[in-house]
Amino acid sequence: MTPADKYLIGLFYDLIKKKNKKLHSLLGDGLAPEQVEQTFSSLSLCVPDEVKYLFTLTNGYKAHNLTIGEALLFDHGIPLSLEQAVNEWQNQFQHGDPELRMMLPIFENGGGDFLLVNCDPSSPDFKKIFIWSPPEIILEPVSIYSSLISLFSTNIRCFMVRAYYYDSKQLIIDDAKQYMEAVRLNRKCQYWNDFSHLHIIDYPW
Repeated sequence: MTPADKYLIGLFYDLIKKKNKKLHSLLGDGLAPEQVEQTFSSLSLCVPDEVKYLFTLTNGYKAHNLTIGEALLFDHGIPLSLEQAVNEWQNQFQHGDPELRMMLPIFENGGGDFLLVNCDPSSPDFKKIFIWSPPEIILEPVSIYSSLISLFSTNIRCFMVRAYYYDSKQLIIDDAKQYMEAVRLNRKCQYWNDFSHLHIIDYPW
């Protein structure tokens, strides 16, 4: 993980603070690196350094009464705390389908969707972000971001071009603009190709 990667992750949360100061204030305080390292060392996962760093910056939400729309940092982007991430992995993924066992959930959407990071260093998809969504009938994980860094890069761009904006505390998503940014930065990810019919726009190439 490079200093530029750390800067980019921090930049995203600085942007959230600028766009929605109250929401930013509800984010949980980051954990000590030693605590994060100790927690993950007990799991049969090789958690990427950028994911570990994420939990040192912020750790889910403090107690709150936010609706799903109010809690979203980006599309499918309600952050899990370290405790929630580990609990979800142990309860849903560790002993589940083989393709899910090496996937750690790090974000959700509040309705049954999870964003998962591949934690298998022997896999060609190591560090890639996948979406798993039984409600959307995505029963096998589908790649959605090339990496955690790509996730934050994409969603920074979505705020910059107003694919995302907050209105009355709710995150509003312009699907067409989001697709343009996401497919440009994550061309090889299956979600933006197989599900492009959900976005009624001309292709950007």
